[in-house]
Amino acid sequence: MKKVLFFAALIGLTFSLKAQSITASYNNNQLAEGDTITCIETVNDIHIAPTLHNNTSSAITCRSVAYTLSSNNLDLWTMCAGACVTGTISPEFTINANGDYSGMYAGIMVIDATQNGEAWYRINTFVVGADGDSTSFIAHVVYNMAGIFTTEVMPAEMVLFPNPSSSIVNVEVSLPQGVNNAIIEVRNLLGQVVKRVAFDGQNANVQMDVSDLTSGIYTAAIQCENKLMSVKKLVVR
Repeated sequence: MKKVLFFAALIGLTFSLKAQSITASYNNNQLAEGDTITCIETVNDIHIAPTLHNNTSSAITCRSVAYTLSSNNLDLWTMCAGACVTGTISPEFTINANGDYSGMYAGIMVIDATQNGEAWYRINTFVVGADGDSTSFIAHVVYNMAGIFTTEVMPAEMVLFPNPSSSIVNVEVSLPQGVNNAIIEVRNLLGQVVKRVAFDGQNANVQMDVSDLTSGIYTAAIQCENKLMSVKKLVVR
């Protein structure tokens, strides 16, 4: 019986270590799974370049993939890691044991440089051949041709609780002046919409049932008139 418990504990420990072998940071800030970064740019060739960390004592081979959640006047056109390829998946790259890698980036092009633009992307980096061994974050990219940051970049406020949850999640929402209805949209890590909940009122408290969702990490976003206004990480147990 003790041997069984020992091997069960050993397997659990090995899985835990594997699941955390790669992490990411951005501008020297450590990112937890599903965190959101905001990038405000005035150039028309934008690079989203995290630093990726190998937390193991062996070299690992990785690839990164980017999913477009919403985009206005911005186009994700290349993924780079040593070399650049057109599309949403980077070439393979190696991170040395206990090392960092800063050579991977998502290349985003401004379609019309005379117009402002805004987009949301999920960028996921995974270890090749190791199912579930990955890290991801959300990039909120704003192109401001005038170089001025305004409060309109992310005007809505959203609070999720409890989070994690296995049943009901309370969603407290505060919309900007003049906006009185919107949709809460939930997506999985592949960017697929798995739930939509509409609500009315500039300030609302919505109860959202997530008991029908598979355990995992999701994003919950406020969407109004095809514009994402806020994104939060949602964990379903």
